[in-house]
Amino acid sequence: MLRFFSLSLTLALLLGSARPARAFSLLGLLETWQVPLIGYNYLNTDIGGPKVLYEGYRWSVPYVYYGFDPSFMMYFGTDGVKAVDEAFRILNALPPVSKWSADLSEFPLSSTHVNYQAQSLGVYDLKSATLGMLIEAMGLAESVRYTFCLRDRKTIAGSNPTAYDYYVIMRNYDPVTWEPSKYVNGVLYSYAVNEYILPIVYADADEYMVEPLDIEKGSVANFTWYSGNSANGGGLGLGQFYSGITRDDAGGLRHLYSRQNVVGEGLIAGASNALAFAEGNGGYTMYFGNVTNNVNQSTTNSWWGGSVFMPNGYRAGLEKINFIKFNWNAGTNISPIWTDRVASNAYSRMISQQCRRRLGTPDILFTATDLGMMANGAVPVTMQRTDEARFQDNHAMNGVTVRAGPGVVVPPLVIQYSVLYPGYESTSYFNTEADAFKSLVWGTFDGTTNAPIIMPRIISVQDLVRRVYNP
Repeated sequence: MLRFFSLSLTLALLLGSARPARAFSLLGLLETWQVPLIGYNYLNTDIGGPKVLYEGYRWSVPYVYYGFDPSFMMYFGTDGVKAVDEAFRILNALPPVSKWSADLSEFPLSSTHVNYQAQSLGVYDLKSATLGMLIEAMGLAESVRYTFCLRDRKTIAGSNPTAYDYYVIMRNYDPVTWEPSKYVNGVLYSYAVNEYILPIVYADADEYMVEPLDIEKGSVANFTWYSGNSANGGGLGLGQFYSGITRDDAGGLRHLYSRQNVVGEGLIAGASNALAFAEGNGGYTMYFGNVTNNVNQSTTNSWWGGSVFMPNGYRAGLEKINFIKFNWNAGTNISPIWTDRVASNAYSRMISQQCRRRLGTPDILFTATDLGMMANGAVPVTMQRTDEARFQDNHAMNGVTVRAGPGVVVPPLVIQYSVLYPGYESTSYFNTEADAFKSLVWGTFDGTTNAPIIMPRIISVQDLVRRVYNP
């Protein structure tokens, strides 16, 4: 009995001291050393690279507007709009990050589910693909891919055949301790450095599961937007859908948008003083009472008016981003107003100022177009998003001279979906219709027994059945 008690106590201590098995990666401007030769943007599909803590990029406005252009409406119709709306509904339903539990236990380790009818028909879920793109747009990078990555690659002098020295770093962080982590949603990874010659010459630290019988539970941020398969760290596959964000996604969003994350940050372009807006009267002056300087405890009167509006200063995370549909057309403008809290330096108490910006187009615009094929294969580009010019780098404001970050996300972001589906992928070796690989098709579905909704509407489930089973 005593031995049993001792063993139970040992197990309890071990379990109680176990480190959280999860982590997230942050996305931002590529550093000067993050080049294709060591695995960054080697397919010309990355808008950024992994960042160290407190050098991430985030939205600096609490209200973000989205909409659809005519090309999207013509191809996807109201079914496509509903699918995208559902992705935003998932994000809007999240409470402020300060309301989340310390261990994020309310979020699942995996939110990926399978609709087997959609899987057999090759249907790709528009709602889930959109959710993956939005998590990226909020500042999260692929957590599995950047668990290990290369910082440098040097040729070993005199080696024959040529050999290299590699320096491997980690860009995946535990959401509770902020320490580098080898886990993604409970799955332990290690790495092997590999050299490749196709599609270009490059090296990379490729992750693999330490326990081969484990099941990958990649985060929504690890969504592989260009492939339509789940071979890369739990990316979204055909017939799969997300029911929400995972624990790792939540950890990354909490870090970026927490009020405890205070950095030097500029307002996005177009934001201005709401109290001195377009009236030509020079604005107003507001008295904020006595302000105590936290450094020397001196007390001064604090006045603010249109002439001392602070676009640049120290700002905390916004806690929550609200996504609002903007039913726009040419000539439509809106002027949202919000309360901005900013400090002149890291030791000052924050003051409030009213901000406004004019919007003639949505912050996030959804379109549909012919995106062509991948650069090194017949696979069509599934979807495409804005390039890294959409990042505003604030490194100088934070006293950082050699890195790119932290910063803010700058709208407008354009997310384009391919209209080339369904189709056939043939090669010089398998060049007939019978041998061709049948491409994916857009649709939306859930975990019910309802048949998938296929997009565009000119394609039906019956068409896909004939295509799969009666080529």
